[in-house]
Amino acid sequence: MTMKNGAHVHILHNPKAGEQDSTRADLIRLVEASGFSCDYASVKENGWHRFKPHTSLLIVVGGDGTVRAVAQRTLKSMHLAKPLPLLLLPAGTANNLAATLGISSQTSDLPSRLSGLRQRPVDVGTISGFGKTSFFLEGAGSGLFPVLMRTMKSDRREFSTREEELEVARKKLYDVAKAHEATYAELMIDGKVYQGNFLLVEILNTQSIGPNLQLAPDADPGDGVFHVAMLRGENREAFLAYLAGAKLTNGKMDDNRGKASLPWDLVEMKEETHIRSESTLLHVDDKLVECRENSLLRIGIRKGVLDMVL
Repeated sequence: MTMKNGAHVHILHNPKAGEQDSTRADLIRLVEASGFSCDYASVKENGWHRFKPHTSLLIVVGGDGTVRAVAQRTLKSMHLAKPLPLLLLPAGTANNLAATLGISSQTSDLPSRLSGLRQRPVDVGTISGFGKTSFFLEGAGSGLFPVLMRTMKSDRREFSTREEELEVARKKLYDVAKAHEATYAELMIDGKVYQGNFLLVEILNTQSIGPNLQLAPDADPGDGVFHVAMLRGENREAFLAYLAGAKLTNGKMDDNRGKASLPWDLVEMKEETHIRSESTLLHVDDKLVECRENSLLRIGIRKGVLDMVL
């Protein structure tokens, strides 16, 4: 990607995300010092998604939810022949997409990233079967993670650091995994049928999900392939032991025991996948969705429709 000096950049900032201390003035100064004109908008204000027609790049400063909201707007923008490229400055709690892409969270790295503008295409998932078609950047699924999300949403405490919030979420995931009842599901993945009682079923575009738990260590958001993680009920104890044994590396729940030790099945998905499940609570990225029992869900891949600046 090449942009001439004077090209126009639009900054979309969630000033409440994570612990980042970048101010409006800091961000504008860094962009303009790199030779670009820019506008700024807080995503907490009305009209944040309106940007000038000659805009060449969107800088997104925030967490996974902010990235999803911006991507949704750009994908729906009918006046754009192609969604504008996104430069992410991760500032949330989990930042699973940015972590998978190896994107820096340091504001001080912004000038060098604007200078190089290394760009790569990123896939987007689609899911339908609950009244509308939605999309996801990280993943969608049923079982433990939507229950964990609902549990965390009911926790009203204020967290002083992202590490504290991640640690609380990991402990709650362990508790949820101990108590959650496995539910029956049938999946058709690239022509092959998988069925059984599952504690979780996750369609993944990123390596990690939720509180930075790596479910798909080899996932690449730009390779046109998703990964499907399926944790069977009979592997509950192995999963609990895995959670207890996983270590934290740079704030990320990681494990060095190798893929052979993973207590869940992991299957590549290259074509549309169909799922019928007794679960009625789903998540699509950070959104909770209710559906009817045994609804037919269709999950597809839109290959390379978003461009991310690394």
